[in-house]
Amino acid sequence: MSFGIRCWDSSGVMTFDSLSAVGGVTVDIVSTQGSLSVSSTVTRTYPEHAGRTIEVVDVSGWNFEPVTWSASSDYALGHPRVVFTLPAGGRWFLFVVLVK
Repeated sequence: MSFGIRCWDSSGVMTFDSLSAVGGVTVDIVSTQGSLSVSSTVTRTYPEHAGRTIEVVDVSGWNFEPVTWSASSDYALGHPRVVFTLPAGGRWFLFVVLVK
């Protein structure tokens, strides 16, 4: 798994794996631990989701500073790739969601 989400219950059994996600399910979360002191570019690839479409969602109210981020996605590698540009001064919680 390049990037994604996996969840286990208290007995260690995997209960969710974003590799098997379907439309509408979050497959990754891009976040920063605190306010960025310099601009940052982050690239994520999702080869496990070849042939699927993704969107990036910012949950309103989760960005604590009113600055603008950007995300550009492409499928040139045969699977989704997203480049995030996060300006200095922001604290980010962005969700990558499968659309279909």
